[in-house]
Amino acid sequence: MIRRSLPALSGSSALAAVRPGRRRAGAALLAGGALALGLPARSQAQPAYPSRPVRVLVPYGAGGSADNAARIVAEKLAIALGQPFVIENRPGASGTLAAGALAQSASDGHTLMVAPTAVAAITPVTRKTPYDPIRDFTAIARLSGALGMLSLSPAIPAKTLPEFLKLARESPGKYAFGSSGVGTITHLTGEVLQQATGVKLLHVPYKSIVDGVGDLFAGRIAVVFDPFILPQVRAGKVTAAAALGGRRHPEFPDVPTIEELGIDLQGFSRRSWFGMFGPKDLPRDIVERLNTEIERIGRDPEVNRKLLALGLFPDFLPAAQFGPQVANDMAYFAGLLKQLDIKLDN
Repeated sequence: MIRRSLPALSGSSALAAVRPGRRRAGAALLAGGALALGLPARSQAQPAYPSRPVRVLVPYGAGGSADNAARIVAEKLAIALGQPFVIENRPGASGTLAAGALAQSASDGHTLMVAPTAVAAITPVTRKTPYDPIRDFTAIARLSGALGMLSLSPAIPAKTLPEFLKLARESPGKYAFGSSGVGTITHLTGEVLQQATGVKLLHVPYKSIVDGVGDLFAGRIAVVFDPFILPQVRAGKVTAAAALGGRRHPEFPDVPTIEELGIDLQGFSRRSWFGMFGPKDLPRDIVERLNTEIERIGRDPEVNRKLLALGLFPDFLPAAQFGPQVANDMAYFAGLLKQLDIKLDN
């Protein structure tokens, strides 16, 4: 946004030229001139943003995809803006603890949240939440998209998705899938997979999918969909059976997409994203400053490498477009849940 500057003032200082008894009136005249030019009269009195450390709430535990995305971006924002961006993990209640805390925060940009689609566009249409993402949040920017992977436990006798589906059909309800919580993208992936293939699976929600890694290794859960598991795939500890997100993962070019295997997941996996949010009424200049830096961060090759290693990729969308997307996705998931008769009541 281009702002016109105030006209140059003669002398070393306009205020210094005002006699002591008239300093207050002179300051008021300058403020009035600033308003006439469309500039905030208080701008010169306000400290630069951020003026102190910024809390970045994450609705899930440390080590998960949301946490990883938040830490990568927060590290770069701290360097760019000159203040620490401190990650605060608040897992539980399907992400609503962190989101509720954000909704109650001051609108000064010093409390933000990095959250996935679920917290902003799914959970609010499935149950009563202590926040309304449209009314109570400022959608700052979309940070990244997800290259999820349907990954199988090494403890089950299946190495491909067709083999796993065969086992599941033969033993309905025997095999479980893990998720980051009720109403998350990873939960809905499992629900839609069942609808699309006719298999019956058990759902095991965790506060964070990090908590389910041991269960996956042991076979207590058979499958996960979270990109967090990619390092375990890379290490050969779990089996990559199908790429999610509509394209093959560049590190695993031989792993087919789920669509290539003939399974239609209603296209919703392409709506899997991580975004940054602030409280409602976040000042425009703060939103613009964060947008500028986040867009620059998304072009950083180091950030690209780090995100890709985690099954994520930079997918910047500015506030003007991200806000409408959140509203659109809320409507989409409300319709999808109704169509599939999925009721999330806990």
